[in-house]
Amino acid sequence: MKTCVPVTGKDPENSNINPHFGSASFYAVYDSEKDTIIIEDASKDEHEHGMCNPAQTVMSHGADSVIVSGIGFKAIQKLNAAGIKVFQAETFDLMNEINKLKNGLLKEFDSDSSCHGH
Repeated sequence: MKTCVPVTGKDPENSNINPHFGSASFYAVYDSEKDTIIIEDASKDEHEHGMCNPAQTVMSHGADSVIVSGIGFKAIQKLNAAGIKVFQAETFDLMNEINKLKNGLLKEFDSDSSCHGH
């Protein structure tokens, strides 16, 4: 299983989860089969508000899930329609949230908690 996480930096050990899915400069891609994390540059996906498609970026990595702190309702709909689960981060600590994922401790994002207007 692959999981994408919007992050603030290039180093998995020292990166925080970006507060909003659509504003990420980088994505951490966690592969549970290999137990590896790679960081992908999302700068090529820069966009104006409302003109982004980070859901497509996630799909292009073959992700089965994402871990996010904040996300818009439409993005949740797009991801769910593609069969991608959206998990809600409880902290901004990437490694902590990956460990919670490994142990089945993350909850799926409640669309009522999404960032409305996105």
